[in-house]
Amino acid sequence: RPAPPTGQVAALRRLLAVIANQFRRPRTTQADVVDVALSRADGKWWALGLVDSATVASATGTGAFVARRHRVTSARLLLDAVWLRVRLWLRWPALARSYRAAAPGLASPAAWRALFAAADIDGAGHRGSV
Repeated sequence: RPAPPTGQVAALRRLLAVIANQFRRPRTTQADVVDVALSRADGKWWALGLVDSATVASATGTGAFVARRHRVTSARLLLDAVWLRVRLWLRWPALARSYRAAAPGLASPAAWRALFAAADIDGAGHRGSV
């Protein structure tokens, strides 16, 4: 199992290795073969990005998840993420103006009173009648 990168240079090197690995064809096409078994603490990007498949222990330790690298899905998700970030960047000025205009009313005492009244919470923090 790969050790975590220490320092910014090592992290950048590992990131480049992970990116390069995403462009390679998977080494194995057998669905029942898993490259490595990792603990939950070790199942991070710097380890998973270098293998084609891995089992990662669940947080409770009573089960595991199988993670498999799939180039087509990864490429589609990357394009989606880039497109969403471009849309956000393009819309950011209008979103910022809209939020700035609404901000005073979002956290005003009247807004909080209306929120708690709508949730039917009494003064003691209980829902409904007690």
